[in-house]
This record gives sequence, structure tokens and C-alpha cells, in this order.
Amino acid sequence: MNNSTTTFTVVNITEGLYYKFKVSATNILGEGPLSDVFVVYISDLPEVMAPVQTSVVGTKVVIEWQ
Repeated sequence: MNNSTTTFTVVNITEGLYYKFKVSATNILGEGPLSDVFVVYISDLPEVMAPVQTSVVGTKVVIEWQ
């Protein structure tokens, strides 16, 4: 990813699995440390996914969908 990337897409997810993520940020001073691992459990996949909305709240990324 390049320095201006603020989103990414995960494809081919499977219902019933846990997905682990770490993120870091890069600015003019370089890349920061990786975050702690955060885990997303995919409990139920809709037939048609609603648009995903993301926002930043303090130091957290919020991912929401219907």
C-alpha cells in the first residue's frame, strides 16, 4: 500500500471464521508501530452486502454495515 491508502478490501471471506488484522500508519517521519491484533468474527454473511461505512474515532477505526 502507498502512503495515501486509507482503506482496503478483504475478499473471499468465509462465514464462521475469525480474521486477524494489524495496522500501522505512515507519515513524513516514517512508518509507525503495528497495532495490537484485532479480531473480526464473520458470523453470518448476507447474500448482498450493504455498503460499508468506515470512520475514525480517536485512535480507532470503526467499520459498519447494515
